[in-house]
Amino acid sequence: MRLSEYVKVLIEQQLEKNQKEHFRELQISKFGLESEVHKLTEQLQTLISAQQKTLTELNIYKWAIRFLFVLALGGSILGILKYQDYLDSRIDNKVAARAIKTDRLSLAASQAYSGQWRRSLQLLDEIWRDPGFSSLDPNFKSFLFLNYVWVLGQVEGILPDGSWVGTPEWKRLNEDPDFVREFITGNSWEHDSDLNNSLGFCTLKFSSSNDLLRIARTYFQRAANDATPEQNKAPNIFALAMIDLIEDNKKSAAENMHKAEELYPEDYLISDRITYRNTFVNSTEFQIWVGVTQRVKNKDFAKLYDQFLKDVSGSGTS
Repeated sequence: MRLSEYVKVLIEQQLEKNQKEHFRELQISKFGLESEVHKLTEQLQTLISAQQKTLTELNIYKWAIRFLFVLALGGSILGILKYQDYLDSRIDNKVAARAIKTDRLSLAASQAYSGQWRRSLQLLDEIWRDPGFSSLDPNFKSFLFLNYVWVLGQVEGILPDGSWVGTPEWKRLNEDPDFVREFITGNSWEHDSDLNNSLGFCTLKFSSSNDLLRIARTYFQRAANDATPEQNKAPNIFALAMIDLIEDNKKSAAENMHKAEELYPEDYLISDRITYRNTFVNSTEFQIWVGVTQRVKNKDFAKLYDQFLKDVSGSGTS
């Protein structure tokens, strides 16, 4: 009887010992699992953060991909017409409203690349007049502004009052704080040659500032500094020569004219400029110089230009 009680005690003690050991092991396992869960949570948070960043970047660039797709279509009139049909079929789909804005912007760029500047401007205006314009993604707005400046710099047409087509749009751009902060007072695009060239011509066409020639000169000088390859500097240096001419700085005008000729003789050979004078005289750019000369100096640019070509044709190498 005592042996049985003794064995019973031993069994109870062993069971208790085993229970404690099991409990201790469970506690260790619990702490280990909690530690692993914590590590896994951290890894997941890192992964999620990275995925969110990637999605944000994709959101920024997805309209750029659309833009490139439309440019591919924009190589032919048929492509543009087909894309217009595609776009119209989506107009009534409210869910696709944001995508439609992107498509309109891409189509506007495509129209611009095909030389249909006014149609491009109309499409840009449609986006701007949309009630949701103020809530657009900042990157989308930047791309919209870039296209506006480019199109406004190129668009042809003078209205009966003597102002250029696009004057209201330029005024509205310069009243938009986002545009002014990014493209006028900021320096984010300071080294973009194409943008500075467009800003230069927009200033010549639309600005009412008494200092507009200096402002335009700054844009063209920046464009010339950063243009590549070297021959792409020539149009901006020629613009500097025309500003010099308007300001009666004949020496600098001649130097810049010869430099443009040296960089890109196919377009700026002085002898060709004299022989094929009407090619330039009938261009939109010539009308821009005529208009700004009349506004700023009340002079006849055509006479200034003709005399200038005679003068420079006998100086330097041409």
